[in-house]
Amino acid sequence: MNIHLSQVRIEQKEVLASLLQLYLYEFSQFTNEEYNEKGVYTYKYFEQYWLENNRKPFFIISDNKIVGFVLINLDDPESSERGIHTISEFFVAKIYRKQQIGTKAAELAFNMYRGRWIIRELINNLGAQEFWHKVLESYTSNSYKEKEDSGHIIQEFTN
Repeated sequence: MNIHLSQVRIEQKEVLASLLQLYLYEFSQFTNEEYNEKGVYTYKYFEQYWLENNRKPFFIISDNKIVGFVLINLDDPESSERGIHTISEFFVAKIYRKQQIGTKAAELAFNMYRGRWIIRELINNLGAQEFWHKVLESYTSNSYKEKEDSGHIIQEFTN
């Protein structure tokens, strides 16, 4: 299985927007967010991924097929410190889960940008917490810090 990340080009925005709808629909079980009057979930930072240099959108590609996405922010908006990287959103379509695609994609993302990373999961999203624990235990050889803050589980590490 060949897995890689491919930066989303502007002409591919609509593909990402479609996948983002699947993600936001799944995620709504944790946030209770509702779709708008047009039946569409909104993601207020979507356009910023083509306007701001510190935001990087990538498709997760497995065997030449788009199977998900990872949205990276090179300057964590929730930190006053610059240069702290974070994965803003991470999604692998359900039919491609449990195949190590997400794990490999996360590792590829981390390897693209060296430095300090922060990963956040909602406190009620147990599946995400389980996934990120496994990824970070392996990737960092269990050398990451974890805390709970403002309804989130937060992991921090440097690579």
